[in-house]
Amino acid sequence: INLGEYIKEKTMSTLTSVYQTMLPNALKAKEGRVIPIKKRVILKINGSLPITLAQEKYLENFVDGILPKTDGMKISSSITNTLIKKNILVEYEEEVYRLKETVIFNDKVNELNSEQKEAVKRVIESKNIFNPFLLFGVTGSGKTEVYMHVIKSVIEDNKEVIVLVPEISLTPQIIDKFKSRFGDNIAILHSGLSDGEKYDEWRKIVRKEVKIVVGARSAIFAPFTLIMAFA
Repeated sequence: INLGEYIKEKTMSTLTSVYQTMLPNALKAKEGRVIPIKKRVILKINGSLPITLAQEKYLENFVDGILPKTDGMKISSSITNTLIKKNILVEYEEEVYRLKETVIFNDKVNELNSEQKEAVKRVIESKNIFNPFLLFGVTGSGKTEVYMHVIKSVIEDNKEVIVLVPEISLTPQIIDKFKSRFGDNIAILHSGLSDGEKYDEWRKIVRKEVKIVVGARSAIFAPFTLIMAFA
């Protein structure tokens, strides 16, 4: 709220327009709001009730929440519903995020050269106060590796990081690099996402499920509380 009022004064905008810019469209008061996606999850529990041979075969093929599909058995089969009624299987709904990024996770930290080490050292020494830095380097000189070393230090202190890229076209390659290093500890915010995807990523941040946000300009409004920003 305070940030919105500050922006309103600086840009001579209305509070309404400022908050609409800061929040995902799904939170605006209107019809047809984007709602979370739910999936049906069924878990096997220990049961001592008498079961038929077909039900026993069914349960033998039930592994790690995956229902067997042999002999035409499907998730909506009568056997499933019968076992749920007997409390041998338990059914519930689980919320699913829309944006799925498949990236091979590799937390290997690359060795830095002397200039990179000095840059990392200078930034980390100032990470508890506001102190902007400008990192010089031609394409391929290792600036991103410096960012990732600093980010690793920041999130180890239980703080949060916003990484801003100059345009959406650069976002996918940056995301791949960061996800390969930091796994699912990243949310993505940019105008190329659908309203539902933006809402899901925003909720990840609010729920403290991630400590890193990567995106274009609008990502600066990520609802973090303890932030270091890279642009």
